Amino acid sequence: MGSPFRAFCRLTLYAGLTVALLPLQILFLCISRQLASTLSRLYHRLCCGVLGLDVEVIGSPPAAQPALYAANHSSYLDVAAVGAAIQGSFVAKIEVGRWPIHGFLTRLQRTVLIDRRRMRVGNARAALAERLAQGDRLVFFPEGTSSDGMRVL
Repeated sequence: MGSPFRAFCRLTLYAGLTVALLPLQILFLCISRQLASTLSRLYHRLCCGVLGLDVEVIGSPPAAQPALYAANHSSYLDVAAVGAAIQGSFVAKIEVGRWPIHGFLTRLQRTVLIDRRRMRVGNARAALAERLAQGDRLVFFPEGTSSDGMRVL
């Protein structure tokens, strides 16, 4: 276990980093999807550093082509770790987009928000196909939830 003071410092740095990069991300979204995607990856890398997370990448993802990645979701740190390793966008349940603060941040990172109700599956499939057709790389967590990080779902 780490000290509460260290945790406070890390969370303060994380919040400061997030607030500092918000205007830049908004500007980049208006200028270029590529710039916004590059900043998102840099943001995740910086977050990993601030949070003391070492990310080891073995191999390399396909360069500059659309891809759909499935990743195991075991902790709230997964998004930062995967986002640091792969330049792309995430796929999340639509409820995530409604969360205070976090929902705004997910939209700024061009997260594909999916309504998982049976009657909306076709819309979700179309949204994913459209983003892949645009050349995006998408990451999703098939479990649709996370745990305390002590076990694999």
